[in-house]
Amino acid sequence: MRIRIVGAGSMGMLFAGKMSSTGIRVELITHTMEQRDKLNKKRLCLLEDGTEQSIHVWATYCASVDYSEIEASDWIFLMVKQKDITDSLLKQLKPFVDEGTRFLCFQNGLGHLEEVQHEFPENQVYAAVTTEAARKISDDRVEHTGFGITWVGKIEKASSKVLKWDEQEKILQNLLINAGFEVYLSNKMNSFIWNKLILNSVINPLTAILGIHNGGLLCSPPLLDLMKNLLEEGCTVARQLDVEIADDLWEQLLQVCERTANNLSSMLQDINEGRVTELEWINGALLKFAKFHQLSLPSHDALYRMVKHLESR
Repeated sequence: MRIRIVGAGSMGMLFAGKMSSTGIRVELITHTMEQRDKLNKKRLCLLEDGTEQSIHVWATYCASVDYSEIEASDWIFLMVKQKDITDSLLKQLKPFVDEGTRFLCFQNGLGHLEEVQHEFPENQVYAAVTTEAARKISDDRVEHTGFGITWVGKIEKASSKVLKWDEQEKILQNLLINAGFEVYLSNKMNSFIWNKLILNSVINPLTAILGIHNGGLLCSPPLLDLMKNLLEEGCTVARQLDVEIADDLWEQLLQVCERTANNLSSMLQDINEGRVTELEWINGALLKFAKFHQLSLPSHDALYRMVKHLESR
């Protein structure tokens, strides 16, 4: 099986490293030539459970690929951020794709699946939701900071609640399990996407505004009250759209903050580095749905405005 991972950030490096360590041929497509050269020269260093592992990962850079020699991918893991899924990127990927290629999209928030389906057939596009946590230390070093669960599947149709898994899907699941991930095939991906969206809509903007680690959210009763308000506002939107929300989502939120207590959220990292955040696809998406359905989300609206201010500095 030929697997390509597009995006060599923390999660891309984590999945490329752990899969490559089992002997799977994984091609990691980097954003820069410098990272490609560093990975190919020095190998990838994976820090996990207090140990270091040096792993050979085949890294390439899109702009320097000889397209005349390309073999199509069986799976393309799309592991860039929402803002990086552009028409230009998707067109660059077309030489890697044939009728048998499948996309596995790991983005937070909403809107990315529609972007990919606009360029490629809908039946080739899958969603992935993961609670794995990783931190990119440098272009060739990544730390696995939290073990989690990954769900994979297509977005279910209202008329098709029962899906049968084909051989390629089962093989991918086994490959990921053998690489050390806990992976499940699911026909409830829309629910998983929305549950994670709501969790991210609470943790990410609050940590970005306050400049604190995820665990810092648990240390203040006023913050916990605000988190409950944000969670309930997000659930109100989901219920309006008939999306199934986990009964224990508040407990899940607390567990995520505990499990990733020492992590900096991706939104906070983006603010610190002067980058555009994923705000529009997380809290912004909730606010758009709320406006359409004439719902009021005062807490999310306030956080949205504050993060936009931080982005503009």
